[in-house]
Amino acid sequence: MLLAPRRYAIAMVGFFLLSGIVLTEGLLRYQYHHAHRTMALRYQGHELCTMRAPDSRLIYTYRPNTCGANAQGYSDMDYPYDKSPAHYRIVIIGDSVAAGLSRTEKFGKILEQKLNTTFAPHTGRTYEVIVLARSGYSTSQELIILEEEAFHYHPDVVLWSYVLNDPAHPVYHNANGELGRFWYEPHSHLVHALNKAIFQVREKIKGYTCDGLPTAFPKNGHTICPRTEYGQGGVALRRT
Repeated sequence: MLLAPRRYAIAMVGFFLLSGIVLTEGLLRYQYHHAHRTMALRYQGHELCTMRAPDSRLIYTYRPNTCGANAQGYSDMDYPYDKSPAHYRIVIIGDSVAAGLSRTEKFGKILEQKLNTTFAPHTGRTYEVIVLARSGYSTSQELIILEEEAFHYHPDVVLWSYVLNDPAHPVYHNANGELGRFWYEPHSHLVHALNKAIFQVREKIKGYTCDGLPTAFPKNGHTICPRTEYGQGGVALRRT
């Protein structure tokens, strides 16, 4: 006789729990789409220079052949994957520091000009610098570019442009800024909110411990422990 009320109680608990999950997911989705519409209205009538990336890990990319981007979605000239033996090819990976202001206004193109002016007459080779960089990208996104795209160009050297805030998580640290918020949409908004909360708790714990060392950028919402792997400048990766 006691089994029926117990089953009924369990069913009611399950019903209310499931209802709460569905309602919370619906509320979070509404908040997301409302914020998304607000951002979309702000740029209504303007040409969109970015789009959701085919690879969801990248979140967004430059729209190919639009706003100065090439066919691959980078602010640079189009280069074939095949490389002439007479060419020495450098690929640069990075964020806005490497992407520069335009196809020609970036340190990679200054480097290319200097190499061709100074060394090409002596080596007999033409130097190419290919810039695979997008504004706002974090190290995790740049790593995907390295693994999935950079070596298609058969580079002699890969130069990774790197600054202290690059390890920031593109979503949970909001490293991608408004571009990330506009183009990123989780499969489940409730799971995303829970993961973000767990991530922030871990970051606070890391901020207090950090192996006994002072942290960098604690006011920017993320913690970076000052170990030797964090620095500023470029890291050269030579393919053997």
